[in-house]
Amino acid sequence: DADGKEQILKICGLADAMHDGKLYEIKFVGEISPEHYLQLAAYMLLLDVKIGRIWNIKTNDLYEVRINDRKALLDHIIQAITKGVLTEFIPV
Repeated sequence: DADGKEQILKICGLADAMHDGKLYEIKFVGEISPEHYLQLAAYMLLLDVKIGRIWNIKTNDLYEVRINDRKALLDHIIQAITKGVLTEFIPV
């Protein structure tokens, strides 16, 4: 921050299900939103899962998500949730 102090951002959450090495985020909505994809991607990163799926049980739609560049995605997530105050993910 401006005072030269290190800032630590803690992120926590609870994924819905894991089956056959795939992470599932289960929704009951009219339409899957970008926030739902971001939530799944964050869980995938935190749990080091290669394949995630969003299953909308209201419409029975199933969407698969794969992360190609983990570092770039982490940096973008940190920038977005801190509104640009932090620009890079640095694991502690």
